[in-house]
Amino acid sequence: MEEGRVYDIFRCHSRANDFPFKVIDHEAHLSFNRMTEFKQVQDSSSPIPRYAFNLLEFSELDDKKEDQIVLIDVYGCVKSIMPESQVFVRNKEKMESKCEITLENLRGC
Repeated sequence: MEEGRVYDIFRCHSRANDFPFKVIDHEAHLSFNRMTEFKQVQDSSSPIPRYAFNLLEFSELDDKKEDQIVLIDVYGCVKSIMPESQVFVRNKEKMESKCEITLENLRGC
């Protein structure tokens, strides 16, 4: 595969995008395996956008923390990084690693 090219995709699986955290707000999720085949389309008449971002202002982040449907892209300056620590996750009944990172809003909003 080559970046910027258009491909037909064969023998992949689609399912409902019902994951708790999503990269994109779309109803379908595609899964590939060793049988999946990608065939380059030689003549694609309409270009496909290369990147998509779901950017929010820092002031909007607090409103979204309880509504975590789609992952949010954040642009800011790393102000501090706390050492990794272990926290207990109740719904999984186990310890997980956590690293707290503080971002600074460079726009002053």
